[in-house]
Amino acid sequence: MNDLQRAQAEADAITALLVGHGFDPTDAPAELGPQDEALLARILTPRPHRTVRRGWLQVASAACVAVLALVGVLGVQSKQSPAVAGVPPALRFGTASLAQLFAGTAPSASDELRRLSAVAAAQLPRSEVGSPHVESYAWWWASGTDENGVTVSAFEPVFRSSFVHADGSVTSTEDRSSGLDVNGKVVDRRADAAAGTVATDHFPAGTMDPRWALDLPRDDAALRAALLERMGGEEFCTATWPGFDGVPFCLGSVLQELYGWHVVPSGLAAALWRMIADEGGAYLLGPTVDRVGRQGVAIAIMEPPGLEVPRADVYVISPQTGQLLSWELVEEAPAELAGGTVNGFEAITLSELVKP
Repeated sequence: MNDLQRAQAEADAITALLVGHGFDPTDAPAELGPQDEALLARILTPRPHRTVRRGWLQVASAACVAVLALVGVLGVQSKQSPAVAGVPPALRFGTASLAQLFAGTAPSASDELRRLSAVAAAQLPRSEVGSPHVESYAWWWASGTDENGVTVSAFEPVFRSSFVHADGSVTSTEDRSSGLDVNGKVVDRRADAAAGTVATDHFPAGTMDPRWALDLPRDDAALRAALLERMGGEEFCTATWPGFDGVPFCLGSVLQELYGWHVVPSGLAAALWRMIADEGGAYLLGPTVDRVGRQGVAIAIMEPPGLEVPRADVYVISPQTGQLLSWELVEEAPAELAGGTVNGFEAITLSELVKP
């Protein structure tokens, strides 16, 4: 049995389970609430396997579980010839290392975030007419089984181009892309003969709101409430992990969704950094160069405890525009010179509104 056959068998088993409990997974889901919309957006987003995220699945409706089964099969079909590579080297930072971050000695990022907020607020406003088109380069950690049933894990480089259309339908094209050089920077695609395996997925009208980012409030308190509601509410973020303030982590998770699929106006970016600065829980790593060679300022937000090793999400922000450039998932690795290893990253290379 190959990978696709195994995936199909798992999807069939889930379908049988749903039917046995009175659900028809072929039915179109009813209008989704905010929690289900957040879950669906996460399902549609190519992301690494992250055990800590499993908590979000507990708020899924049966319809969303059926969608997950379907997308899982589509994902395997899209990865017939994945590019395989080793772990990318960690980025270098000018203020604090990953070792200092995990040791709890990295400084607060609040002052720097307020400065970046001011940079974003000073940008000339852009047109807010059109549908989001986002392109990104990412490396995600993926696991699968070989022909002998042995679990194999590897990084898969992906170039993604997505469109959220006016009716809420989504087109997402993934290109199993080029690799990285020894410094962890993207190799010119023209020099990588392995690049170019393409798969395109289409999702129906109503999958996403094309104006979600444009219509979010700019008032800090209202924006905070809207983003936390997206993740199940403030109580969920504070009560899920006893002894750990999950609010900064929840806010950061929505940041990834916002920038990964939508065009973020400069006024919204200013409000986002100001809000996170006031919230606290973000740490300054300092000046860095991201995977596509852009100068940025890195901050980090710790992920919830419960895994074998501590993890954090690193966000690289442009000091020229105040916009998010990229983000990375890192985990503690005391034996490594950098003090941590990279479990995945995504760099936004294009973000624009296109007219129909």
